[in-house]
Amino acid sequence: MEMEAEAERKKCAQILEAEGSVLGQANRAEGVAVAILIKAEATAHGIKLVSEAMTKEGSTEAASLGIAEQYIEAFADLSKTNNTILLPSDSGNMASLFAHALKDIIAHSPVQPRAGHAHIEVEESEGETGPAAQPSETSNMTPAHPALSCA
Repeated sequence: MEMEAEAERKKCAQILEAEGSVLGQANRAEGVAVAILIKAEATAHGIKLVSEAMTKEGSTEAASLGIAEQYIEAFADLSKTNNTILLPSDSGNMASLFAHALKDIIAHSPVQPRAGHAHIEVEESEGETGPAAQPSETSNMTPAHPALSCA
């Protein structure tokens, strides 16, 4: 009789433990789902704020500054790691990058540049269509490893 009671207690304990584990997993999954929704709502709100801000005068200059800051931070982060990274051949030419970015911002902005501001002209690279393009003769960038040289 005592053995039957002990077996019944163990059985009940195992059932309770399994139910607790299932409930814990459900609670964690619900928490993750709520976190995803909160992040999505915050992202949507941020996009809406940026969209509204881009309709105001001076927004193009502010966006250009923000892009420049992100570019500098990205290169600073890249320099902190020991990873091998392939970059576009003109990645050191920040003026070209900013001109392209600003051109895209202006093209998609309902507000046109103010009078007196220089019009952005971006020269398209001839013949360079991707990362495998040959480096230009004026390029001062060397490949990280001799085997990577295109010449």
